Amino acid sequence: MQADQVSDAIRARGLEVVGPVGSLGAAIELANSETLDGALLDVRLQRGLLVFPVVEILRRRRIPFCFMTAYGGNVISAMPAAIVLDKPVSLGAIHSAISLFLEA
Repeated sequence: MQADQVSDAIRARGLEVVGPVGSLGAAIELANSETLDGALLDVRLQRGLLVFPVVEILRRRRIPFCFMTAYGGNVISAMPAAIVLDKPVSLGAIHSAISLFLEA
């Protein structure tokens, strides 16, 4: 799914979307400053950077997150997530992840 489709799926649940962002710096800023119920993270951002510094912030703030990725377990084994959505991600999988965030 494209970022705008993911955003639409979140809004369809009556939730506010923060993002999407593609740069690591912008993602770090949002993770540090925003009130978040959860985060859907692509593992690899623009310029091939990994999202792991954002994961560290989310963990410290106890914000649940999931990865949306086409990469196998080797890439994410250093920063495991409770939920890993394999690309291509279905709308149903997005809704399931959101439901888990709201229950946490």
